[in-house]
Amino acid sequence: MSNNTTVFDATTQSSMECPDRLILPVKGTEDEVNHSLKILLMFFVIAICFLEIYLLLRSRFHYIPESFLVVVTGAAVGGSFAVIYGHLPGDFEKKEAFDPTTFFLFLLPPIIYESAYNLHKKGYVYELSFTEGFAFGAFLSAVDPVATLAVFHALEVEPVLNMLVIGESVLNDAVAVVLSSTVWEASKNTDVMDYTISYTILVCALRFALVFLASASVGVVFGLMAALLFKHVALRRYPSLEFGMMLIFIYVPFCVADVLNLSGILTILFNGIVMSHYTHFNLSRFVQHTMQVTLRSVAFISETCVFAYLGLSIFSFQITLDIAFISVTLVLCLAARAVNIFPLCICVNFFRTHKITPKMMFIMWFSAIRGAVCFALSLRFEFEEKKRNVIITTTLVIVLFTTIVFGGSTMPLLKCLQKRESRTKKDEDCHSEICLIKTEKLGETIDAEQVTGVEGLYTIGPQSLFLKLDAKYLQPFFTRQKNSHQGSECGSRLSQDFDQEWYNSAQPCPCFEESQ
Repeated sequence: MSNNTTVFDATTQSSMECPDRLILPVKGTEDEVNHSLKILLMFFVIAICFLEIYLLLRSRFHYIPESFLVVVTGAAVGGSFAVIYGHLPGDFEKKEAFDPTTFFLFLLPPIIYESAYNLHKKGYVYELSFTEGFAFGAFLSAVDPVATLAVFHALEVEPVLNMLVIGESVLNDAVAVVLSSTVWEASKNTDVMDYTISYTILVCALRFALVFLASASVGVVFGLMAALLFKHVALRRYPSLEFGMMLIFIYVPFCVADVLNLSGILTILFNGIVMSHYTHFNLSRFVQHTMQVTLRSVAFISETCVFAYLGLSIFSFQITLDIAFISVTLVLCLAARAVNIFPLCICVNFFRTHKITPKMMFIMWFSAIRGAVCFALSLRFEFEEKKRNVIITTTLVIVLFTTIVFGGSTMPLLKCLQKRESRTKKDEDCHSEICLIKTEKLGETIDAEQVTGVEGLYTIGPQSLFLKLDAKYLQPFFTRQKNSHQGSECGSRLSQDFDQEWYNSAQPCPCFEESQ
């Protein structure tokens, strides 16, 4: 008995002599508090941004892009904390406010998928290596399509041209991510970098092509699988299960691509295009509307988080301004886009019935506003500390400059162009307004039947072989035939009433139906 007591006393004494075990919960609590403060700050900034955007919508003041307003709000909040308290709350000082991992895993996928689903003097510039300069130029080519969409909506261009611009903007972001990542991965391979620059470019091009095709294939395969599943399995009788399965098919391809070392962004882009073309028509009407509203809401919240992070990040790293490097980079960005836009549009006009006018070419060039994708990619690569600060600062300045200057001058430019043209009677009846606020367009969804009519109305030239193949074989195979009972499959009379009310409220202009 005494031996057992001695063992118990020794064990108790030894455990009491280990103070390190008592520190672990305190350490965990401290980390949890820091993360909570960081999340609380983000929700606070997002709430302020929502109210500001609401005031812009109510006041009909559309001269300021909402992305610029969100960036300024984030910078103002971050600057206030830095001035008053000397630091940002939580762990903003320990980690960068703009976490590229969070951006590419959680914020960028909803934005890309929603865009696809709803298509309708000597400085550091001479000290960068070839790979660093190539990667820098690749991720700096990513543009923010928000202002582009606003410009073309204001000019009421043809739907085909509008779709081309949307596709170019979204695909541009995805290609920028893949191309910059491919070049950077190749730079880490010493076997590749030991060869000449021309050989390195060839290897990077082959890798890019392989990643591009493989990523697109994964997205297409999952999109077709989803179409067959929703066609043959009557999930539309249970909207909750149907909606949940759609969410799974949205994010699973992104994860599969990451596991296979492919581009999740490209995968989710092509997955969204295929699912909007086939899977969407196998859903019940209620879930169709729910998916569109959910995707647009999540994409809007993600975009707000991105630009708020962008503003807060100004005070999270060392600012290193190189005026010469910034000036040269900005000029090259504008010149490179001009070299791409004008010659390509001229070449495309040889094969188009409806030509792209010089005015449209100029607006396409003018609307190339850099967004948060550029900034996130600048944080992603591990440059030398000195070069990294210069590249991050330069990218941030270019993003802010293009957002303020090009985004803010869009309204005067459009007014100047519209004064030179006589407005038609339809324009006068619709009283269309120029709006740079994307939030106001969230509810403007066109019915599936209306989309089909518009596409048929604006088809350029004879149908291609793929369009004929799609209409004759693919659509009947991957989509279910419409019937008169489709509306009753939502499950209740309430959902049908909601569908009708939602669709009626989604038409912003009374003359839309008349034009159809």
